[in-house]
Amino acid sequence: MLSKVKFLAHNNTLLHHVNQTPEGKFCMGNCTVYECGKPVKAKKMCSMHHQRWRRHGSPEITKVRQSSGPSDCKWINCGKTSISKGFCSKHYYIHRMQMMQNKPEQLPNS
Repeated sequence: MLSKVKFLAHNNTLLHHVNQTPEGKFCMGNCTVYECGKPVKAKKMCSMHHQRWRRHGSPEITKVRQSSGPSDCKWINCGKTSISKGFCSKHYYIHRMQMMQNKPEQLPNS
């Protein structure tokens, strides 16, 4: 529930209005998505609906990220369960170190 409306101005120029919540926080209003009363983050939507809009093109779409079942390590002759990027913890560490060594060195700007 918003209690007060306050106007922010700079050099006597009206910038925008800000609502004050009962807790004393200021917000730009409420989310415009149906039955959502959360404070606005951007594009007249709350943080959750704004992220949905950015990811899926609509704030109404909800897609659950599905994880695949556990798989075996991609390393040859390793039967352990993969932890990250298809490798077990031991082989992921080795893979990561190899990738870091293969990258060209970043030289500081002179």
